[in-house]
Amino acid sequence: MNPILKKYIPLAEFLASVLGNRAEIVLQEIFKTDCGYDASIVFIKNNISGRAIGSPGTDFLLKVLQSEEFKAKDYLVNYKSKAHTGKFLNSSSYFIKDDTNELVGMLCINIDNSELTELEYSLKEGLFTLKNILATDNLISEPEEKENENLYITSHSIIEECVLEAIGTLNREPSKLSKNEKLTIIKCLRDKGFFELKASINEVATYFKMAEVSIYKYLQEIRD
Repeated sequence: MNPILKKYIPLAEFLASVLGNRAEIVLQEIFKTDCGYDASIVFIKNNISGRAIGSPGTDFLLKVLQSEEFKAKDYLVNYKSKAHTGKFLNSSSYFIKDDTNELVGMLCINIDNSELTELEYSLKEGLFTLKNILATDNLISEPEEKENENLYITSHSIIEECVLEAIGTLNREPSKLSKNEKLTIIKCLRDKGFFELKASINEVATYFKMAEVSIYKYLQEIRD
């Protein structure tokens, strides 16, 4: 583990104890390699997302790396994330950087406010009923949740997410998809910053049962 990150483990333990079981505390280590970026969880407490030590980074991390937002900011707070169970969480991330301003890790807090949200909805339903009794026409609707981060368990899940966005199903054999469908999926992955990750080309080639050189050609075609 990077020595810089080791200094944050007591803080992560402290936050987990103070915030309680509704707050998942995650410490991610980020590596920059010749092939791109790699990331994995090195500490997790009060597990809510279902991830474990060694789980990869999320699509949110890919966006941060692609946009280099960490160079201008020290942290991002109060954005929505979604666990693999479908549960929405309130998340915040602190960027851990070295002396050259390179991102080496992130300290993340994911808070489960589902009980409070359910209470809020119950209160709104009660208010709606009361207004009906008072013969008012005001409709109180539940706010639509929208996530900024999916707490994926594997990078394979990111590929499947793009497949769903592109063709609407996971029931078709990936190797039998048309070239245009594959291009659409690969473009989706590129836009999410997936190819910033180490071994990403190999993972996509394996998924489609294609040679890695073909994936490079598809990416070049998309760039052109």
